[in-house]
Amino acid sequence: MPVDQRFFTFKGSQSLRTLLGICGIDYDGEADPQIESIAAAGQARAGELCFAEGDAAQAANVNPDASACFVTEKNASGLPDTVVPVVVTHPRFAHKLAGEALYELKPWSEPGDAPSIHETATVAPNATIGTGAAIGEGAVIAPGAVIGPGVQIGARTKIGPNATIRCALIGNDVTIQSGERIREPG
Repeated sequence: MPVDQRFFTFKGSQSLRTLLGICGIDYDGEADPQIESIAAAGQARAGELCFAEGDAAQAANVNPDASACFVTEKNASGLPDTVVPVVVTHPRFAHKLAGEALYELKPWSEPGDAPSIHETATVAPNATIGTGAAIGEGAVIAPGAVIGPGVQIGARTKIGPNATIRCALIGNDVTIQSGERIREPG
């Protein structure tokens, strides 16, 4: 599944028609498969909705197991016969809307797994560490830093004062400067 559930909560599956209605997308097709998730075109499986941009050759590269795919009118005929075409002007934007209808960003604080903080890590008393976050060996989290739910901070990484990190996996030996903001992709 392409949506990282450390950072996002699944709202529940929807029929294609219902999902498109939530997104404000007109659909008059007959097929109405159940949509469980969004995915990249080449990896989409049954129950997943993808998008294809570019020319008809791109549409032909959509995994035939995908349930449905956002495409432009000129590329709809290039989709594998097993994939339901959803014709839109802007496939990538429609895919974004579908993702927002199926998933929501986890709140900053919610019940869940306690953060995992390595015994050699240093966390300032007024730093905030979200549920399910992991802080690696020798990491330093400075005063006022905010580490969101599910975020992973690698070994020997330094997070500067008042930095905010959300929806990220930060590797080993990284320095995040004071006040930096790292958050979910647009």
